[in-house]
Amino acid sequence: MAARGNKGKPTILKLVSGTARADRMLPNQPDARGEIGDAPGHFNELQRACWDEAKGTSADGLLTACDRPLFGAYALSNAALIAATKEFNRTGNAILLRSDQDDARLIVNPYLKDMRRSIEMIRQLANEFGFSPAARTRISLPTGESLDDPLAKFV
Repeated sequence: MAARGNKGKPTILKLVSGTARADRMLPNQPDARGEIGDAPGHFNELQRACWDEAKGTSADGLLTACDRPLFGAYALSNAALIAATKEFNRTGNAILLRSDQDDARLIVNPYLKDMRRSIEMIRQLANEFGFSPAARTRISLPTGESLDDPLAKFV
Protein backbone atom coordinates (compact mmCIF):
# COMPACT_ATOMS: atom_id res chain seq x y z
CA MET A 1 0.00 0.00 0.00
CA ALA A 2 1.39 3.42 -0.94
CA ALA A 3 2.04 6.07 1.69
CA ARG A 4 -0.58 8.79 1.86
CA GLY A 5 -0.02 12.52 1.98
CA ASN A 6 3.20 14.47 1.89
CA LYS A 7 6.47 12.90 2.89
CA GLY A 8 7.18 13.66 6.54
CA LYS A 9 9.84 16.17 7.50
CA PRO A 10 12.61 14.77 9.69
CA THR A 11 12.27 15.75 13.35
CA ILE A 12 15.72 17.33 13.45
CA LEU A 13 14.72 19.64 10.57
CA LYS A 14 11.55 20.56 12.45
CA LEU A 15 13.66 21.37 15.49
CA VAL A 16 16.20 23.53 13.71
CA SER A 17 13.48 25.33 11.74
CA GLY A 18 11.42 25.97 14.87
CA THR A 19 8.30 24.19 13.58
CA ALA A 20 8.40 21.20 15.94
CA ARG A 21 5.29 20.67 18.06
CA ALA A 22 4.92 17.96 20.67
CA ASP A 23 1.39 17.10 19.51
CA ARG A 24 2.65 16.39 15.97
CA MET A 25 5.64 14.24 16.85
CA LEU A 26 5.64 10.48 17.03
CA PRO A 27 5.85 9.34 20.65
CA ASN A 28 8.16 6.40 19.90
CA GLN A 29 10.11 7.75 16.95
CA PRO A 30 13.39 5.89 16.45
CA ASP A 31 16.39 7.90 17.54
CA ALA A 32 19.26 7.79 15.07
CA ARG A 33 22.47 7.54 17.05
CA GLY A 34 26.11 8.02 16.36
CA GLU A 35 28.17 10.46 14.39
CA ILE A 36 28.30 10.16 10.63
CA GLY A 37 32.08 9.91 10.86
CA ASP A 38 34.68 10.17 8.13
CA ALA A 39 34.25 9.22 4.49
CA PRO A 40 34.34 5.50 3.73
CA GLY A 41 37.79 4.03 3.13
CA HIS A 42 37.01 3.01 -0.45
CA PHE A 43 36.38 6.63 -1.52
CA ASN A 44 39.07 8.28 -3.62
CA GLU A 45 40.55 11.69 -2.83
CA LEU A 46 37.92 13.68 -4.74
CA GLN A 47 35.05 11.70 -3.23
CA ARG A 48 36.44 12.19 0.30
CA ALA A 49 36.80 15.92 -0.37
CA CYS A 50 33.14 16.08 -1.46
CA TRP A 51 32.12 14.15 1.68
CA ASP A 52 34.11 16.47 3.95
CA GLU A 53 32.82 19.63 2.28
CA ALA A 54 29.16 18.60 2.50
CA LYS A 55 29.58 17.33 6.06
CA GLY A 56 31.31 20.54 7.09
CA THR A 57 28.53 22.72 5.73
CA SER A 58 25.58 20.73 7.11
CA ALA A 59 23.65 21.82 10.18
CA ASP A 60 24.95 20.55 13.53
CA GLY A 61 23.18 17.38 14.61
CA LEU A 62 21.60 16.77 11.22
CA LEU A 63 23.74 13.84 10.02
CA THR A 64 23.96 10.58 11.94
CA ALA A 65 25.57 7.19 11.39
CA CYS A 66 22.45 5.76 9.73
CA ASP A 67 22.70 8.49 7.07
CA ARG A 68 26.07 7.18 5.83
CA PRO A 69 24.84 5.27 2.74
CA LEU A 70 22.57 8.05 1.47
CA PHE A 71 25.07 10.78 2.36
CA GLY A 72 27.73 8.71 0.59
CA ALA A 73 25.58 8.71 -2.54
CA TYR A 74 25.34 12.50 -2.25
CA ALA A 75 29.14 12.82 -2.02
CA LEU A 76 29.65 10.38 -4.91
CA SER A 77 27.19 12.33 -7.06
CA ASN A 78 29.07 15.56 -6.34
CA ALA A 79 32.38 13.90 -7.25
CA ALA A 80 30.85 12.46 -10.44
CA LEU A 81 29.59 15.93 -11.39
CA ILE A 82 33.05 17.42 -10.90
CA ALA A 83 34.70 14.67 -12.96
CA ALA A 84 32.12 14.94 -15.76
CA THR A 85 32.43 18.74 -15.80
CA LYS A 86 36.21 18.50 -16.17
CA GLU A 87 35.81 16.13 -19.11
CA PHE A 88 33.07 18.30 -20.63
CA ASN A 89 35.38 21.32 -20.39
CA ARG A 90 38.15 19.27 -22.02
CA THR A 91 35.89 18.80 -25.06
CA GLY A 92 35.59 22.60 -25.38
CA ASN A 93 32.08 22.59 -23.87
CA ALA A 94 30.75 21.13 -27.10
CA ILE A 95 27.11 20.07 -26.94
CA LEU A 96 27.43 17.91 -30.06
CA LEU A 97 30.41 15.74 -30.95
CA ARG A 98 31.28 13.64 -33.95
CA SER A 99 30.61 9.94 -33.38
CA ASP A 100 33.64 7.66 -33.02
CA GLN A 101 31.98 5.07 -35.29
CA ASP A 102 30.66 7.41 -37.98
CA ASP A 103 32.37 10.76 -38.56
CA ALA A 104 29.30 12.12 -40.36
CA ARG A 105 27.01 11.47 -37.38
CA LEU A 106 26.69 13.95 -34.52
CA ILE A 107 25.95 12.77 -30.97
CA VAL A 108 25.16 14.59 -27.75
CA ASN A 109 28.31 14.97 -25.67
CA PRO A 110 28.26 11.99 -23.25
CA TYR A 111 29.83 14.12 -20.51
CA LEU A 112 26.88 16.50 -20.75
CA LYS A 113 24.60 13.52 -20.16
CA ASP A 114 26.71 12.48 -17.15
CA MET A 115 26.53 16.01 -15.76
CA ARG A 116 22.74 16.06 -16.10
CA ARG A 117 22.37 12.69 -14.35
CA SER A 118 24.64 13.80 -11.50
CA ILE A 119 22.80 17.08 -11.09
CA GLU A 120 19.45 15.28 -10.90
CA MET A 121 20.77 12.86 -8.28
CA ILE A 122 22.27 15.73 -6.26
CA ARG A 123 18.97 17.61 -6.42
CA GLN A 124 17.03 14.61 -5.13
CA LEU A 125 19.48 13.83 -2.34
CA ALA A 126 19.87 17.49 -1.36
CA ASN A 127 16.16 17.58 -0.52
CA GLU A 128 16.60 14.57 1.78
CA PHE A 129 19.20 16.44 3.83
CA GLY A 130 17.82 19.98 3.57
CA PHE A 131 20.74 21.04 1.34
CA SER A 132 18.79 22.66 -1.48
CA PRO A 133 18.14 26.41 -1.65
CA ALA A 134 14.40 25.80 -1.28
CA ALA A 135 14.92 23.51 1.72
CA ARG A 136 17.15 26.09 3.42
CA THR A 137 14.39 28.69 3.27
CA ARG A 138 12.36 26.45 5.59
CA ILE A 139 15.17 26.11 8.14
CA SER A 140 16.08 28.65 10.76
CA LEU A 141 18.90 27.48 13.01
CA PRO A 142 18.62 28.41 16.67
CA THR A 143 21.34 30.71 18.00
CA GLY A 144 23.23 29.80 21.14
CA GLU A 145 21.31 26.57 21.67
CA SER A 146 22.88 23.13 21.69
CA LEU A 147 21.41 20.28 19.70
CA ASP A 148 22.89 17.63 22.00
CA ASP A 149 19.42 16.50 23.08
CA PRO A 150 17.07 18.11 20.57
CA LEU A 151 13.95 16.37 21.90
CA ALA A 152 14.51 17.27 25.56
CA LYS A 153 12.29 20.36 25.46
CA PHE A 154 9.34 18.28 24.24
CA VAL A 155 9.46 15.62 26.95
